[in-house]
Amino acid sequence: MSTVSKLKSGLKSTLGRVLRKADPTNHIPESTWHCRYENQKLMLRNHMLTDLAKQYGTPLHVVDEVKLRKNVTDMLTVDIDGHRPEVFFSYKTQPINDFIRIIHECGAGAEVISDYELWLALKIGVPANRIIYNGPAKTDASLKKAVTLNLDSINVNSLSELQRLVSFAQAAKNKVRVGIRAQSAAGWTSQFGIVAGSTEFNDAWHLAKTSKWLDPVMAHVHHGISLRSAEQTKKHASQVLAVADMAEDIIGHTLEAIDFGGSLATPTVRWLTPKNRKMSQAFAVCAPAPDDWSSALTPGAYAKVITETCVAHRTSVKKPVPRIILEPGRGISGNSTHLLLSVIDVKPDRPADYLIMDGGINVAEILRNERHQIFHCSKPHSYLKTYRLAGPLCTPGDIVSLAQKLPATSRDDVLCVMDSGAYFEPFSSSFSFPRAATVSVSENAPPSVLRAAETYLDICDRDHFFVKN
Repeated sequence: MSTVSKLKSGLKSTLGRVLRKADPTNHIPESTWHCRYENQKLMLRNHMLTDLAKQYGTPLHVVDEVKLRKNVTDMLTVDIDGHRPEVFFSYKTQPINDFIRIIHECGAGAEVISDYELWLALKIGVPANRIIYNGPAKTDASLKKAVTLNLDSINVNSLSELQRLVSFAQAAKNKVRVGIRAQSAAGWTSQFGIVAGSTEFNDAWHLAKTSKWLDPVMAHVHHGISLRSAEQTKKHASQVLAVADMAEDIIGHTLEAIDFGGSLATPTVRWLTPKNRKMSQAFAVCAPAPDDWSSALTPGAYAKVITETCVAHRTSVKKPVPRIILEPGRGISGNSTHLLLSVIDVKPDRPADYLIMDGGINVAEILRNERHQIFHCSKPHSYLKTYRLAGPLCTPGDIVSLAQKLPATSRDDVLCVMDSGAYFEPFSSSFSFPRAATVSVSENAPPSVLRAAETYLDICDRDHFFVKN
């Protein structure tokens, strides 16, 4: 190594030590998730997480059923002058049958985006008139089936999809309830929805009005980018209401429903910026917790802001208040579930030792982009060392966290990644290892298995030449 290279390496090492020493612990109290340490062991409700890890193995998702039910009911019980929102859970966020069943038991409907999710909702027993079919890639086969089901609404993504829907409804001789998705000025655009006020927007609503096979019942706008504050949410709701006003001007009557989409953030999760990643990669500096984690919108507050905004606007323009549709995914499921991982090995390295975990991007791919709180399950409140957390896969991209402060950690210790209820499961894979199990817990009942861990046979079962033994 040249003299210049040695100087650069030494400077980087010294700077890293200074930055890590100044790095705050970013500790969000475990009580935020109804957890506590008892005899040095992390408890969720009344369940010791290390015991769950021993009983079911790791990786393991643990659902706090009490929190999940509360998230749903807090939305559904909002009441503004007699107007209550309706909740349609986004299946794509956490597509585990019994998890979804719990949400339906609380009174939510189903928001689906694919042939499979439509099939699943019907299979679970959701009434067709409690299903909204969204998504940018509805196949002809799924639309031909959907037009016969009398769904709450088929929300089309484009004019061409609407034209296909007309032909399928005509062939089935069945009038179809339809919504049209428009783009949000501050949210997702690209392949999602039609630009409000455009020629395509006007043509789509005109076709919905004039076709005898369509019943235009719903305007739909999904923000996409996470909503964390009342101000952001009110702005989004106002934009959606403006889109609905434009649609009503075209069709000449008021809509039955306005679909505000979802996009409620998980308060304790932070999106990683390029700067966060660079600092963690170069100097093992931890990404900070969200500044607003204690004040970010809760499910109930989010539903209240949208309902209040809708009622106030419709009253001001002297229009009846429509059905208020919310399609939360992560806002309901994100902080209801947590992921247990075991340490397989500790590998010394600079600037931080590696903890080799039994789960990585195969069970937690979303950690590439999000900062989640991580707790040691048997050593409370002691952040002594910075580690890099790596998964079990043979790729350098298998990283759970580039920098994480934890107590001194050893082989076989169990860590808990908080807020694994949104997109962990649907993005998981059988990359060299079986998928994780999911169990639910409540205050005093025994754990319940919602999804068993994948087996080797499960992975190979569809292989044509595989012989079962």
